[in-house]
Amino acid sequence: MLSQKLNGHIQNSNFATKVEGEKATGSKSKKEGYADRTQLKMTKELVDAYNQGDQTWDEKHIYQRTEKIGQEIITHWKR
Repeated sequence: MLSQKLNGHIQNSNFATKVEGEKATGSKSKKEGYADRTQLKMTKELVDAYNQGDQTWDEKHIYQRTEKIGQEIITHWKR
């Protein structure tokens, strides 16, 4: 979903940092997040939900997203 470099940089960050990236501080430039770099529809949907106020990323959200992705794969595979 993200470049290996970006994913490695933010992998252990909180959800807000993963979506928004890290702000520039001192001599460090802003680090991009999902909102800046994603090109996948399913990740764009996640960013859109975050921007609309759903800023929780917990076990329930992960499970729901996994189910949705699984259903999309099954639907696509059957074509």
